[in-house]
Amino acid sequence: MVLHGDDALRGGGRCAAVMGRALDRLLAVPGVLAVGIGGRARRGRPTRERTIRVFVARKRPAGELAPEHLVPAEIDGIGTDVVDLGNPPPDPPPGECEVRGPTGSPPGSPSRLDLRRWKQLIGGAMIASDVDPRAPGTIGGFLEHTSDPGKVYVLSNQHVLGETLDRSRKADADTRVHHPIEAQFPLDRLFSSTSVGTYETGERSTTVDAAVARLDPGVKWYADILEIGPVTGTYVPTGPEVDSHCFEVRKRGVATGLTGGTVQAVGAAYDVDGIRYTNLIIVRPNPNRGLPTTVRNHFSDHGDSGALVVDAYNRAVGMVLAGFGPDEPKEMRGWGKVLPIGVVLDHFVTTKHMPVKLATATRARIPRVVGRPPPPPAPSPPSRAPASSAPHASVLPPSPLPPSSLGSAAVVLRADLGRTVAGRRLLRLWHDHGEELVRLTAGRPDLAGLWSADGGPGLVRHLAETVTDPARALPTTIGAVPLGEYVDQVHAAYARYAGPELRSALARARSALPDLTGATYAQLLEALGPPEEERHDH
Repeated sequence: MVLHGDDALRGGGRCAAVMGRALDRLLAVPGVLAVGIGGRARRGRPTRERTIRVFVARKRPAGELAPEHLVPAEIDGIGTDVVDLGNPPPDPPPGECEVRGPTGSPPGSPSRLDLRRWKQLIGGAMIASDVDPRAPGTIGGFLEHTSDPGKVYVLSNQHVLGETLDRSRKADADTRVHHPIEAQFPLDRLFSSTSVGTYETGERSTTVDAAVARLDPGVKWYADILEIGPVTGTYVPTGPEVDSHCFEVRKRGVATGLTGGTVQAVGAAYDVDGIRYTNLIIVRPNPNRGLPTTVRNHFSDHGDSGALVVDAYNRAVGMVLAGFGPDEPKEMRGWGKVLPIGVVLDHFVTTKHMPVKLATATRARIPRVVGRPPPPPAPSPPSRAPASSAPHASVLPPSPLPPSSLGSAAVVLRADLGRTVAGRRLLRLWHDHGEELVRLTAGRPDLAGLWSADGGPGLVRHLAETVTDPARALPTTIGAVPLGEYVDQVHAAYARYAGPELRSALARARSALPDLTGATYAQLLEALGPPEEERHDH
């Protein structure tokens, strides 16, 4: 199965079908650079209405255009949203998205490429091929053979590992790949020790630009990405996440380093070196206030090709299609063009008949060696708050819903909360500030007292019972204190000691929380508001 736009969007089937029928006509309009599926934005604010997004070099008044060159306001009942890349839309207002990931970057250049050599191969580091040593790219990640532990593959683009961009040279079964880069002079090559493997297979077509090289026995590697941490799995953004313009991703490449951005469209059509792709994810770089207005902000650039793109939980979302060079329209430079990870993996498993999976890890820097069994898992450390306070730490804060109390109910509750704006505010509070809340609780007797047996744990237990038993209702009191008053006490107590960001997040979460007194689980969800798919006609 090949994952195209509607698959990546999880449910955007009709919108994708309408876009597909209109695609040739839209791309023929002068100034149209890309077309994809995503949420509408008005004056920088996402409306969460799913549309066909048309990215243009410059918006022009309707009076200056011939009728056949106008982008219609809607197509077969699906609205359109014209994005002016020549005059980029403003950043979302504070509080709308609250971007927390890395910023964008100045453009890359040959002098900025990260040429460092690492003792263990790792995502985000440089990889090069004998097919064109002058055009290195980035290690995305690693694929493991599902039945033969002696086979491990490094993943990047086909135009990095397998062929030149102009297709004048192609790799064969004897083509070596190097980290960081092969010596350029014949005498130096006699003593080169940068070779790490041999090209295996790959393809550059209208669907995919991906390749793998089989690593030599004894090569050391990590299932990590530099400056990001261990790859934890894969993920496909949901329709509401895409429509919100707030779904954050990150990548680490050898040209622009660690950068962050937000998904602006999926299932996007865009021409690269004469090849039209129709399954791309379009990523806008996060704001970088340190750049002069004359310097274009980048999510990726030439040299970042092949970098793995991950979400805040280090789940792979896609792979940078190409860093892009001077032939790209200047208005699109810096915006990321990403192949969905499902397309990449499906290519090797289904098309190339390789039984492989993306290598993942449960913690950072677990050493692995090709041809040797993986080390035994480390014993679980005692339960404690994570040491890192970074907003995107590779180890997420523990759930506010203890597994011992909620069990499978936690999974149901998180999924249901995630379908509403109010519910996501509650989840986001813990994701962004869980560590600070844990520290405050441990260091303040008055806060710890709120979590006595009759307090927080009792409320959690009651909540779990309402999830699993539709007839069960939340209590009217907690420890003889009316439930609403108890929640206010918890909010006020934590706000008293919280830093400015946590205090603001607490206020937003409290405003989103409905009256819980005597509510069943169904009534609680109803009070949070209808799910977003019911609020918007997608």
